[in-house]
Amino acid sequence: DLSRCHLENIENGTFHAMKNLAKLYLSWNMLSHITPETLEGPADRLSFLILNGNYIRTVADGTFSRFTYLRRLDIQFNLLTSVPDLSGLSFVQLLRFEHNHIKNITRLVTSGTKLLWYLPLADNQIDYLPASVFQYLSVINYIDLSYNKLQSIPDKAFSACGKLKELYLEYNEITQISRHTFTGLVNLRILTFIKNKLTFISNDTFVETPQLQVL
Repeated sequence: DLSRCHLENIENGTFHAMKNLAKLYLSWNMLSHITPETLEGPADRLSFLILNGNYIRTVADGTFSRFTYLRRLDIQFNLLTSVPDLSGLSFVQLLRFEHNHIKNITRLVTSGTKLLWYLPLADNQIDYLPASVFQYLSVINYIDLSYNKLQSIPDKAFSACGKLKELYLEYNEITQISRHTFTGLVNLRILTFIKNKLTFISNDTFVETPQLQVL
């Protein structure tokens, strides 16, 4: 564990001999930029990569491409302004990006994973939700988009997330929702909308969420 070691830089090749490394903890340091060379060495055996609590602003394309069997990637509490290239992460189950400055999330689809368990994106600067993102990325437990700047949710944005159980949208600037907002969310149990700017809810808004238990 290399957490809280005041690391500002990791020389290329530092982990070169660590082919069997399964978990790498680099949280709460002062790293600002990550490249493929930074993490050269670990490959298919790496399952956890923890980078939270640094000053990471950029992650070079291809940085994670060797980590085919990575299950968990934590980059929360950093300074990212967009989701980095996630190509190669075919089996990732948890992506943590909360508490950054992210506005652009379109690259979520680059991971190639078909089934993500958790996706926390809270406390960022997301003001636009591309309709296509969750058509290619199915999340089965929860999506947290709270504490962002969303003003609207595209119709059928979550239609491919039929197994999703929890959706957090509180503390945004959403002005309206309709039955088409939640199309396909037949297993949704929890939906939060605290502190938005809704002025009207039609009587068929929640027709598509028959399992809803908490609102």
